[in-house]
Amino acid sequence: MKSQINILTEWPYPKFALGQITNQGLVIGLEYLPHGSLLGDTVGAGWRYSVLPHPSSRFLKHFRGEDLQKSLEKTPTLAQLLNHAQALIAQIAEHPGYQNLLAQDYQPDLTIADAQAAMNYLSKEINS
Repeated sequence: MKSQINILTEWPYPKFALGQITNQGLVIGLEYLPHGSLLGDTVGAGWRYSVLPHPSSRFLKHFRGEDLQKSLEKTPTLAQLLNHAQALIAQIAEHPGYQNLLAQDYQPDLTIADAQAAMNYLSKEINS
């Protein structure tokens, strides 16, 4: 099922989409600050973007639309996607919710180690 986001007709359409790769990183959030709002009038109205600078980053950076630059690449490379997937798998392994499941004797058919091994094999294949 494809998700849909509705934007008020009086707002301009955002310049960047969720999941889009920019020169500053991956767009993972956006918000609109309208004219006439306290925040919009204080810091400037318009679209703001939350960007994950690197797949293993623990911190987001926030940009105004005019401060982001589109990546020259239209789609991420397979290597970039693998790096992102490996970082996510590592975050899942460390997450307290996952650790709680393991403490309750959670035994999946495929483990985090299986997923990491699959990503490693795929990385070696595309790098050779």
